[in-house]
Amino acid sequence: AQAILALGPALLRSPLFHRVAMASGRSLRALSAALLIAAAFVASWLLSPAFVPPAAPRVTEAGAPIAAAAGLVAPLLLSQPALADQPSPPGLPYVAVFLVLFAGLFIIPNAIFKGK
Repeated sequence: AQAILALGPALLRSPLFHRVAMASGRSLRALSAALLIAAAFVASWLLSPAFVPPAAPRVTEAGAPIAAAAGLVAPLLLSQPALADQPSPPGLPYVAVFLVLFAGLFIIPNAIFKGK
């Protein structure tokens, strides 16, 4: 220790000292990152049963599929289409206006003004 102190500033300017100092800084970062990852792993391993309950066994009755099918079919048999007695406007003008606006806002300007 006395020999290192005797060298003083010359030792601090040496490339070997800088390599050792940088390596210890990197290893300290690596060690702290490894400890952080290990702590997160241990915390998730210990706390995961507290948030996720185990799956309960399912018991199905014999009539359950029939009841589900009846629940799906009943609204279809009883319903009527909304506004079925009124004629709907033709869709082609709306599609044409949308395509012209889309091309005018996005396709044509990108074809004319190319980016870098």
